[in-house]
Amino acid sequence: MIKPICEVKQCLLDDREEDISQYIDDEILSLIQRLELKHPDVHLGCLQMMVKRHLEYQSTKILVQLTDKYNAAKKELGISQ
Repeated sequence: MIKPICEVKQCLLDDREEDISQYIDDEILSLIQRLELKHPDVHLGCLQMMVKRHLEYQSTKILVQLTDKYNAAKKELGISQ
């Protein structure tokens, strides 16, 4: 399980992380199953690799957005480095 790094004491994710992780896993599995049904002629390995690439892209996009938000907040506060 991936542990979030949060500076807030008693982060609300602490007691919800397992539920959220399970929800994400279930959604990904459900998506792959729906895609299999919609495209039965596509090789399952190729389908899973396509989903993997899209998830990697989305996770990178989220990281960039968080970094931009963090840098903007630092700038507003006048914090350098």
